[in-house]
Amino acid sequence: MARKYESKGEHEEVSEFLDHSRIGDWDFESSYNVDYGIEDGSDIPFIHNRIELKKLLKPLYIIDDYMESYEIYDQFFHTIYNIIKGCFCIQACREYPVTFKFYRTDKKSYTVQLRHFLLDLIVWRPHVELHGIPDILNEDFILEPEKDIPNINDYINEYIILPLREHHVKPTTVNFSTSEVCYELRKISENFSIILNLTFGMDTFLEMYKDNPRIHEIMEAGYDDLNQPYDIEQRINGYQKEVIEILKSEENNPIGIILRSGTGIKHKQLSEFMIAEGLKPSLEGKTIPIPIQNSTILGGLDRPSYLYIDAIGARKSLVTNKKVMGKAGRLPKWPELIVIWVWNFSFRWKLLLSLFYQSVTMNKIETISIEAYIERSTTRLYR
Repeated sequence: MARKYESKGEHEEVSEFLDHSRIGDWDFESSYNVDYGIEDGSDIPFIHNRIELKKLLKPLYIIDDYMESYEIYDQFFHTIYNIIKGCFCIQACREYPVTFKFYRTDKKSYTVQLRHFLLDLIVWRPHVELHGIPDILNEDFILEPEKDIPNINDYINEYIILPLREHHVKPTTVNFSTSEVCYELRKISENFSIILNLTFGMDTFLEMYKDNPRIHEIMEAGYDDLNQPYDIEQRINGYQKEVIEILKSEENNPIGIILRSGTGIKHKQLSEFMIAEGLKPSLEGKTIPIPIQNSTILGGLDRPSYLYIDAIGARKSLVTNKKVMGKAGRLPKWPELIVIWVWNFSFRWKLLLSLFYQSVTMNKIETISIEAYIERSTTRLYR
């Protein structure tokens, strides 16, 4: 599974940046923020080429050396993260080969691209819990981004959750560790989306409307008021699938890139924005047989009937959210939390949490606030 770095035109790519290099008097510390024109204290260097990048990286990393504690591991991780931030716009740098071994006693070393090394460091972090246990990490734990990222849940189950459970790590620690992995993976898009140009605005849609004849035709499509609601829905769904396939097939389309990632844009919302608002439900849950033929971008709610129909559909959503869906939070749809304290044989307090759904005949149960629990839950509601 190890992937060896194959250099293509290495000397030519390096020579391209030689004129901008500060070889000789350049060092990591002096590059902080100077080229960015900011003074925010962040340790992000500005790296011009692979020669400067090489000065910041070790010829060989021993992963186990950084797993003594989370503090040591996180410091190492953020150092690599900041290095990538400083050179990510240069392909030769972000694909620079990084060599590592899992343990000092390992005879075999592995080489991956710098950007892939960062992903590996994210998914290896939970194994800090297993420091001191030999031969846990091996070649199978190395991510293959093209294969593993689209199926990241399978990787997490097999290479994070299962090893931790086999070595009797507490379930709460396992949950927290996997949550941190997911959070760090999601954070990459926030940190690099601007560099990757993964942003879009109205101009993006207008360019597609003008430059792609098929998208232009779909966005201008009309719907006969005499058609049955089912036929209208089927037609809109067909257009939706076709537009999504077109966008996914365009390599440099920012919307297509996000769609290929499998998250970030809801297909139904994209359809309403580009194709047609379609049919809306009444407050009783029945389908209003008059479709909103305009999309958000073309026409919108440009007539009183569309405003009325859309307003009724919005009321339905508001009522459903209020009456059916529970409150968002750490434990969705939880009615009450009863906290019971007991004294165990070792004379230490244990906290037992029991969740009960409150029946209609029960009076309100008074909850007990636990400062430590609230503190742990703060800013973690998405978990």
